[in-house]
Amino acid sequence: MKNNLYQKGNALWFILVAIGLLGLLTIMLSKSSSTSNETGGFEQNSIQANAILSYAKGIENAVQGLLTRGCGENDISFWHDSDGNGTEDASDDYFNVRSTLTDRSCHIFDVAGAGMTLIPANERWLDNSQDSEVNFGSFVFSSTNTIVNLETNRDELVVLLNWIDLGTCQALNNILFSEATITEDPDSFSHTPNATGNFDTVSENIDLSSFALHDGESSGCFSSEDEGGFHFYHVLHER
Repeated sequence: MKNNLYQKGNALWFILVAIGLLGLLTIMLSKSSSTSNETGGFEQNSIQANAILSYAKGIENAVQGLLTRGCGENDISFWHDSDGNGTEDASDDYFNVRSTLTDRSCHIFDVAGAGMTLIPANERWLDNSQDSEVNFGSFVFSSTNTIVNLETNRDELVVLLNWIDLGTCQALNNILFSEATITEDPDSFSHTPNATGNFDTVSENIDLSSFALHDGESSGCFSSEDEGGFHFYHVLHER
């Protein structure tokens, strides 16, 4: 009788140990899965941020190449056939009357010029809750923004990508500044497609001077008090 009780006690003890080990294994697997998801999200955001930076840098190199070739800063054209009618005219975005229309040698998006391709933004880069906002999903070229404390405080030629996802914005700053802080711009800034050969005398500011690390930098991702959301800018030609 005592042996039977002893054997039953041992069996119960082994069952309790097995249950405890199973619970511990479940907790460990859960933590491992959570860490893996966090790591995967960070890596994905970094990939997306690098893609944005690479494209912006490619456009910058194209602009600098055309300037070196002899195009003036007012001649640079971001024209593309936005209305699809096959004609370069004022109905298109970025129509620049100062640029040579016959050979398009100062055009960014033409083989006669820099030969770049205008791409849409990947939806993974964006905050899709903002999809009704103006210029959502499009790279925007502007000549009416001043980056506060960037050299001469004049209007610069910039490319912007608006309504970016928070994680992508943080990853952009992490790559650029080795930390992910997002600075808020208290001013209004221009995010309309207005790079048409004119540099506005009454500029709009991108002012990130509240954080020294971002102050006067030629590239970054910020939040906008005036517009809301997260926005990326990159200076293509510093004036």
